[in-house]
Amino acid sequence: MINYIASPDDVLAVRIRDGLSPDELQELMKRLQDKIDSSPKTHVFVDIDRFRAEDWKAALEALPHSWGLSRLDRYGRIAIVSDDRFVRTWSRVESAILPRVHYEIFHADEADRALQWVEGKIAEPHEPALSFIETNNPLVLAYSIDGTMSKADIEHAIVTLQPHLARELGPISVLGRFGDVRFSDPASFFDERYIRFKKDTLARVERYAIVGGPTWLQLMIEATAPFVPFDLRYFEKSDEAAAWDWVGAREEVKISEPTSAAMVMIA
Repeated sequence: MINYIASPDDVLAVRIRDGLSPDELQELMKRLQDKIDSSPKTHVFVDIDRFRAEDWKAALEALPHSWGLSRLDRYGRIAIVSDDRFVRTWSRVESAILPRVHYEIFHADEADRALQWVEGKIAEPHEPALSFIETNNPLVLAYSIDGTMSKADIEHAIVTLQPHLARELGPISVLGRFGDVRFSDPASFFDERYIRFKKDTLARVERYAIVGGPTWLQLMIEATAPFVPFDLRYFEKSDEAAAWDWVGAREEVKISEPTSAAMVMIA
């Protein structure tokens, strides 16, 4: 079943639940083509719970006609929202064969933000997931990741850390605090610039502490630790204090300037 979401004229926004009938698919393709014909740029939002095998067969048959591959310059922002693994995998493949199109994949709990991005109400598709933690030791770098890692987060890491690493010479230790970790574009982590930056950084690491995060991260760290040229350890979230001791630093907590009301009360 398909529901069309009220949106600006240059946006086609749909919510699909429990598959599509052939008639619904044809109607969707017609509306998409009408948008392409009438707008300089067409932006697309598709929120899918799952697709059945017959839905994929019909979609694959319609794909060459639906996208209008000779008119890719008419597409703008495309958001696919789904927690279905197959939908997300197929969407990544599709994004790779649609050059020059800004194509983003979102989890179901990001649907509101995805629609806002497609409609042009916000500039960045994902909330920043990466933030840096100030420490009392300049040779200890600390960061936090919670949310969907994107190309913007990777760029933020490079721009922030390169000057620091150039200024602070010698071996370093790193602490990473992890929450809910997701990736909007895993291919970004294979970017040549990022790989070179990571290689240069890790070459200076003595100790690397990973705190918290999903189960797969713990398993990966424990499997990788014997093979890396530095001391890599995983700490449970409840053991973060021990992780800070191990890397030899403390988190610096900024104290906000007191408000005028608070100053009056102190006086």
